[in-house]
Amino acid sequence: MRAELIAPRHTHGQRYLTAFVEGLRRHGVATGEGGDFVVMWGHKRRDIIEGPRPYVVLELAYVGNRQAACSVGWNGLNGRAWFPTGPARWRIDLQPWRTVDGPACLIGQVPGDASLHGADMAGFYRSVTVPAVFRPHPLAIRQKVDGLPLHTGPLAQAFARFSHVITWNSNTAVEAVIAGVPAVAVDRGSMAWDVSGRDVNAAPPRPDRRAWADRLTWCQWTAQELADGTAWEAVRHGYRTET
Repeated sequence: MRAELIAPRHTHGQRYLTAFVEGLRRHGVATGEGGDFVVMWGHKRRDIIEGPRPYVVLELAYVGNRQAACSVGWNGLNGRAWFPTGPARWRIDLQPWRTVDGPACLIGQVPGDASLHGADMAGFYRSVTVPAVFRPHPLAIRQKVDGLPLHTGPLAQAFARFSHVITWNSNTAVEAVIAGVPAVAVDRGSMAWDVSGRDVNAAPPRPDRRAWADRLTWCQWTAQELADGTAWEAVRHGYRTET
């Protein structure tokens, strides 16, 4: 088996790709052009996404410091990818569900981001009619939504002040649910899809989160786990998986 590598342009992605390749080689998987599958950072190469070969997507982690680990999934991005499952590899500390009497926090996302798949985000933002504030993404800080006040403070401050978060598929929903803040996520690409509401104008549920949290531990890996082959031993079973 051989993997074709699509090198990222930034050092963060290069670090994790290099570690992942070391893990592949420990399992006897070579690298080179025309490989049986492709390994790439991010989800922007349409020729690979729409091509015949399986592919592995490396991206930011979902839990904790997102740059301190790397997500590894097959044939899709975030909630559209295949990830392995099993008993929790480590325990995510879930905070009790909170009840806050306040407006919702509508979470902005970077326009044109690959995770949006061309969604009409302006229309999504306008569809929110419950009392809400808008929190723009740090990389699109000038973004506004007519009629909604802005909140640009830390997420922890937002979690303490607002009743719940409303997202398209932002990872903020993951952070919120872990912190005990209910979330709405309307796109199945959200990693919090299984524990979130769908209706942007209704109160979201407060389901049991333990099984969901345990599955998240199989979605991200440290650089050491990539390099020593632990990650590949788990994720290799997704080869040829359709999602």
